[in-house]
This record gives sequence, structure tokens and C-alpha cells, in this order.
Amino acid sequence: MSVYVIGIGGTGARTIESLVQLAAVGLLDCDTLQVLFVDADETNGNLERAARSLEIYQRCYNLRLFDDKYPWMRTRISSLGLWSPFGKHSTNKNLSSFFEYNNLKAEEPALGALFDIFYTQAEREATLDVGFRGRPAIGAAVMSQVDLNDLDEQPWGTLISQIQSEPGGGSKAQIFLCGSIFGGTGASGLPTISRLIHNKLDRLKVRDKVKLGCLYMLPYFGFTPAPGEDPEGVYARSEQFLLNTEAALRYYGNQAQDILDGVFVLGNQDLSPVKFSIGKNTQRNEPHFIELYGALALREFVTTQSEDDGAVTLISRDRLTKPDLE
Repeated sequence: MSVYVIGIGGTGARTIESLVQLAAVGLLDCDTLQVLFVDADETNGNLERAARSLEIYQRCYNLRLFDDKYPWMRTRISSLGLWSPFGKHSTNKNLSSFFEYNNLKAEEPALGALFDIFYTQAEREATLDVGFRGRPAIGAAVMSQVDLNDLDEQPWGTLISQIQSEPGGGSKAQIFLCGSIFGGTGASGLPTISRLIHNKLDRLKVRDKVKLGCLYMLPYFGFTPAPGEDPEGVYARSEQFLLNTEAALRYYGNQAQDILDGVFVLGNQDLSPVKFSIGKNTQRNEPHFIELYGALALREFVTTQSEDDGAVTLISRDRLTKPDLE
């Protein structure tokens, strides 16, 4: 059966990059893997590096270096491409344009006033081609407009049709979503997309043929805004990560348990420093061991045939032990 991985936002892309590295050394126990990137920031540096790693892996895979003794690069990995919630033809990416704010104010004053309560002028006018700027509320507004029928468009149409064509039997096709829940794109995309997929498959009467899982990344890196950056500007802030995470976990605990067959939760209380970037190609974080754990979470999801639907998997430590060098 095929395995489909959907990486949402920068953390999702970096997790897929770690997944490619895991497959390169032969530690991924599946024959075929298909990946799909989801990001409003289509020129994100993390996304670009993950796509580049995948391209190199595919070239090496075609050399057929693997055998019984050396299992390197034995998994065939293909890409379903990149999907943006704004669509391919959207040019002016901000909340005002996306929701036709001026028309809304004129034709539905009450709704326009409510929009003003939820979003400041800076948030309404902030350009979102760099992503959702670490604001889940902005991302949730855009993601909420994704229609169930949009999953008939590419690349979703290909993913759904392939799942429909999967043969029956004891094993299931597997879909695994990954991303952070403390930023903007992942926090808003993970619940929306997982529910859309669940509902779509249920409507097509093939939900029982699919194992649907998710990796929630808790905070594991932080940054300090660049000198001279507007303190009132619309961008991600490390000090809001824990608040964003708490709100997301409350939602998942109350609303998302009925749609997932397995959940993995990863994070690190010691936040690794990364270079500040609002987005685009300058947002290129160094690889992190937590992302490798994320790739191993997929391996666990694929290889474990658990009957405990909705199981939540956590890994943790209560203290840091130092090796005895004596």
C-alpha cells in the first residue's frame, strides 16, 4: 500500500527533508512514498531545500544502488508538488483582498465591523506571500475558505484518485500530515486539511481503506527579531509560541480526535536559536534533531498496525543524563 506524507508549512517541509535522509540510509520501511508540500509562502527557503534534497535522492534512487546487503535509497519517493491555499492565480495575497473587505464593509456592515474586531488594519493589509506570519488567526481565516470540492483540483485530485484505486486487502493506504502547531501555516492547516481529507474520503465511502495520522510539532526553536524591526509589525514572535500551542492543543483535544487514527506529539523545551526571517528564501533553518524524530514518527506510524484508533504517542524525558566518562 502507498504512503502519502503532507508537509504543512516550514516545519512540515523540514520534516520531509529529514524523511528523505532517513530513506537514504535505508531506514524507511515502505516501498513507495509520495509527498505533498502545503505552504502559502511558495519561495520559502526551507521548502526549497527540502525539494532540492528530494531531487538529489530521486537521482540517486535511479542508480539502483540498493541490494540485500546495502538497503540505501530503496524507497521510491515521488512528489505531488506544492499546494497553496491562495490558489495559483491569486496575485494580491492579503486578508483584505481575499475576503473583499471593502465590499464587505459596504454591503454587510455588521460583518465588516466584526472583521475589524478580529483583525487590525496591519493584519488585514499584511502581504501573505511570505506565509501567515506566525499568526494562526490569519491562517485559520484563509484555510476556512478551502471548500471540500477543492480537493478535486490538483494535486488533491491525484491523491484522492490514487487512494480510490488502491486494491483492497488487509493493509490500508496511509496518509500522514506533519507541521508545527505554534506558528501560522501548520497551526491553521493541520486541523483544516486533516478534516477535509477525512470528510472527502468518508463521502466517497473509502475512509475505512485509509489510515490517517498526524504529527504535531510543539515549540523547539526560537529567535529574536532583527535590529530595527518594527515592534508592532506582523510577524512570528517566539514569546507567543506557548500561547499558540496551548490554544491549538485545546482545539485538537476537543475537536480533532474523531478524525485521526494516530497522533504523534514532539517538541523541546530548550528552544534552539535560529535566524530571524519573516519568510521567503531567507527563512532557511538548520536541520534539527526533532525533525529527525518526526521522520521516525512516520516510520512508527507505517510499521505499527495498531487497533487503537486515535492513539496519541509521546516521547519525553524528565532529566538530562550525562555520560559517565570515568
